[in-house]
Amino acid sequence: MISFAELKDLEEIDKLAVRVITNMSALKIPQWTLDYPRSTHYFKDVVDDSLYIYKDDQKIVGVMCLQHENEEAYKTITGWIKEKSLVIHRVIVDPSSQKNGIAHV
Repeated sequence: MISFAELKDLEEIDKLAVRVITNMSALKIPQWTLDYPRSTHYFKDVVDDSLYIYKDDQKIVGVMCLQHENEEAYKTITGWIKEKSLVIHRVIVDPSSQKNGIAHV
């Protein structure tokens, strides 16, 4: 089930982020460190109503931020419809639930 994340979900989301980052590191994927993304980043997303969670059997196994406006760095990319675009950030899926289509587009 997909729903908006709530502040009460942040502890579980942070633990999930640590599992994902640790797994990525073991797979030699250096995209993130244990500094990012963490609860401070997800806190802002919850406050902005832009953080979604995916639950399986009442457990959060997926998280993504969907922002209605671009970050400053994206404004330099030509060809995007900047007024109405949505940008996906900080997608994580529990390593034990990966390859099940949770983050499939």
